[in-house]
Amino acid sequence: MSDIIDPYTPLSILRSPRPLILMRGIRVYLIVQLPKARVNSIFRRSSQQVWSVTIFLVFFLTLYGILGVQMFGALDYHCVKNSSVPG
Repeated sequence: MSDIIDPYTPLSILRSPRPLILMRGIRVYLIVQLPKARVNSIFRRSSQQVWSVTIFLVFFLTLYGILGVQMFGALDYHCVKNSSVPG
């Protein structure tokens, strides 16, 4: 057996919050003071836009999923080598 030490131990998960310290430093420089009503209206409008994009995305994913299954669903033929033996 080799004596290679695994760098990813279960205790290495304790290092995962380290990038969040940088986020705190960035947040100090990006302080924006807005009235509470303005923040609420921004969240309301953005949530409506996110909902519209989500519906749009789900529609097209469903459409292309159905089309893909209809066009490529029964894959009875597969590419094989000419030297292969059917079995």
